[in-house]
Amino acid sequence: MLTAWQYQRDVTRQPHHEEDVVSLGDLTQLPAGTGYDPSLLRAVQDWCERATPFAGLIVSGDTVYVGFSRDAERHLRDLRHAFPGARVRAFSTNHTYSALRSALDSITHDLSALRAEGITISTVGIDPSRNVVVVGLPGGHGDASVRERLMTRYGREILVFEVAEPRHLARGLPPTQPPAD
Repeated sequence: MLTAWQYQRDVTRQPHHEEDVVSLGDLTQLPAGTGYDPSLLRAVQDWCERATPFAGLIVSGDTVYVGFSRDAERHLRDLRHAFPGARVRAFSTNHTYSALRSALDSITHDLSALRAEGITISTVGIDPSRNVVVVGLPGGHGDASVRERLMTRYGREILVFEVAEPRHLARGLPPTQPPAD
């Protein structure tokens, strides 16, 4: 594992010219990450998981964006002190990663009970770029009463819903099977 000291020794110091703390809205405009150092990402994540207001990581290009639910500027200064020269920026959130994980774990634990209540959930996961738990509902199961029951049970501000419409797949041979003569 890469420690803060090892990273400090191994990188070239870079000035920070970009806006230090970005909004959640800005995160949706970022391109996918491609040029980041995986060992840096692991080290930053390890460091951040000890920070109480940690809210998730997003990678874009060669920059790691770290979410904090409070005092983002102060935590970013501490992070940059621990990893000088690393391309890190922060984003402010409403919920900690721990709160998101708790809601996700509760929903996952309750899947059978929810199904017995007539609520079908097709997917559930954390979207750190929106700082929410995304609940996927199959088409026909996304009516307002289902969403309201889930928001009441798990948190109104922490959940967003995506409703998938049914898919109709064409019948045919699997792509790896040659046609019969």
